[in-house]
Amino acid sequence: MISTAEKSNIDNLKDLWRVCFYDEPRYIDFFFDYRFVPSNTLVYTLNNKTVAQLFLLEGGFSVKGNIYPSYYLYAACTHPDFRRKGIMKELLLYAEEISKKRDIDFICLVPAEKSLFDYYSKFSYKSVFSKTRITVAKPDSFAPKLSINAFSLSSDNISLFRNNYLTKHDCFVWSDKAINYAIKENMFSDGSFYVSDYGYALLRQIDKNTGYVIEICSSDGNQNKIIEDLFTEFQFEKLVIDAPCDFIHNKCAFEKVENAMALAVSDKAKKIIDNISGAYFGLSLE
Repeated sequence: MISTAEKSNIDNLKDLWRVCFYDEPRYIDFFFDYRFVPSNTLVYTLNNKTVAQLFLLEGGFSVKGNIYPSYYLYAACTHPDFRRKGIMKELLLYAEEISKKRDIDFICLVPAEKSLFDYYSKFSYKSVFSKTRITVAKPDSFAPKLSINAFSLSSDNISLFRNNYLTKHDCFVWSDKAINYAIKENMFSDGSFYVSDYGYALLRQIDKNTGYVIEICSSDGNQNKIIEDLFTEFQFEKLVIDAPCDFIHNKCAFEKVENAMALAVSDKAKKIIDNISGAYFGLSLE
């Protein structure tokens, strides 16, 4: 049976999460403390046992400056003993059905591995999101640069800065609460958050000499400057940076990476999805 979750389900949901993703209990508790919404959590139950689940996190898909109510479908999983029985298919179809009833235009998701792009495409999800993955080596020296400030940036107005920067092109838009959670989730996972008056970055350490920048946003003209700041602040020899497709940095290797998919749920979404490509989906949860 498929239904939305109840607060009384939490222990079962946490147990299933632990079995499927192997996360530590404190990380799982962290998600349920801050992001769990029972009515947006779909569960598949057999004999009073939760055997599959997925979470619908609220957001918006900005397309050509118009923001469409959307869900981020997150942490979809089936207990190993119940896989290959079509259970996740039923959950995905139910997610689409409930989204239609709630006037949601798009459901977006980030496949955990390449093979899952083919799986989700069977349910009409399309690869409309991509990012630029940049590899930058630490320069021998830094030349002074002028800063062009959009406005004074602090941790209190990250959401406004991010949306002003990103909605210049198609992107997934998060609320203040969701952005704050993503920052805390990254730091909870031993990551770092860097902010200056012209940009910010969320990053983690890959190894002793390499940093991985999960998201970076800067005011116009300051892309190189904020990268230099990261080298200075964290003493990495190399940075691997995931950024919007139009993010520019001189003298670096880069590649385009397809990283997320979208399902057009409403009629108006179905009319525009084929014209969307290269949209940016940032702050997906690991």
